Amino acid sequence: GYFQILVLPIELGARPYAMDCTNDAACGWHQTCNARHECEVLHLFANPLADICMGALSFVIAGISLAAGVGGGGMFVPLLMLFLAFDARIATALSQAMLLGGALAAFLYNATHSHPHVKGRPIIDYQLACLMGPCLMSGAQVGSLIHAVAPPAVLAFLLCVVLIDAARKGFQNVKKIMAKEKEAASHGAPLKKNEDSEEEEEEEPSDKEEVVELTRDAKCKLFFIWLFCLCVTFCKGRLVEICDWKWWCLVALATIVLGVFGIRFGQKVGSEAPVDSECLDFRELGSEIVKWSFIAGFIAAICGIGGGMVMGPKLVGLNVPSPVSSATTATTLLVLSSSIALVYICRSIAPLDYSIYLSIMTSTGAFTGKVVIGRWVKRTGKESVLVWALAGITISSTILMGGLGIYRIYKLGWEAFMLGQLCDDDVGHKLFRKHNHNHNHSESFHHR
Repeated sequence: GYFQILVLPIELGARPYAMDCTNDAACGWHQTCNARHECEVLHLFANPLADICMGALSFVIAGISLAAGVGGGGMFVPLLMLFLAFDARIATALSQAMLLGGALAAFLYNATHSHPHVKGRPIIDYQLACLMGPCLMSGAQVGSLIHAVAPPAVLAFLLCVVLIDAARKGFQNVKKIMAKEKEAASHGAPLKKNEDSEEEEEEEPSDKEEVVELTRDAKCKLFFIWLFCLCVTFCKGRLVEICDWKWWCLVALATIVLGVFGIRFGQKVGSEAPVDSECLDFRELGSEIVKWSFIAGFIAAICGIGGGMVMGPKLVGLNVPSPVSSATTATTLLVLSSSIALVYICRSIAPLDYSIYLSIMTSTGAFTGKVVIGRWVKRTGKESVLVWALAGITISSTILMGGLGIYRIYKLGWEAFMLGQLCDDDVGHKLFRKHNHNHNHSESFHHR
């Protein structure tokens, strides 16, 4: 998710607290005791059933979540820890490879498809991506600092509140869209437009050229945002130490540059009239999207989730068409996940075999989901299925991440109510340290 842009250096700087062992029985069910007397996860297909089950789940989750415009990372990390016994550090790294594979497949699909109402216009609103992405990232910079020091019990509570609220908004959006669909059907109006109506509503050549120019300009800006995120994330993860003055300068630089860019770009598009009725009217939406993107990035980072889960229902609530919203948020996910995945690849944190296998599963799943659900929406005109998918992923993430948070509180005991240390290189591994200490190296997070 977006929050890991800042949390990443903390994760990478922390020491991997491998569980000590004397035999395989002391390790998790998908782990073995190696020659160094440390528990390590089995290689790919050493236990075929577990790997096939995880691959199938990844395929389905990516297909549904990327169709809704979110990555599914809130489900991947707990499932990797549950099914394959990876610790949180490696599971997070693997989830980035999975997110990158799914986001890349979704982008390739979206890049070749047109706007649902205007033939020939991209379904991805690159202006919206340029407006939303930097603001989400800027808010996440600050929120991630709080995430690193807040007590785990508080984080678990906030996570449940935020995800439940997002699910509530999702269901409200579903009801609203389904009501519109039923009203259109009762009046005999087609839910989808035929080819003749599309041709009639196409813009004049001058308008078309203007849309193409605006799209080209937004693509260039989004590309430079991607390069900036790539450089900052790489420097924070590889070149500087956590809490060093250079690290703090990079945090401040990223927060200010991304925030200022989002605000200035919002002012620019907010002063321009839309080219036609199918273009988003940023005179009305610009300031709202900037404000809520900051808030979504900040809140999502505190809770440790991706900003898409918070921002997705909000965009639909602002009457952004569901196909456009999901395609655009998936594009911002690609920009951000690629920069994070690069550092994990350089660090060789995630096992290469699992990274390749699971990224292939999520990419094929995402592409399949986009094709199947996209054809359904195109044939029936029922865009509510996309909002249903978003609500379903949000609820599933609430259950999985909420359960994981409660488990952490149980294992940490009173430590779950204490403040963390941002500059402590042990951040992120309290659970495994305490578990190791209390059980005298006798069991792991995934003991049988």
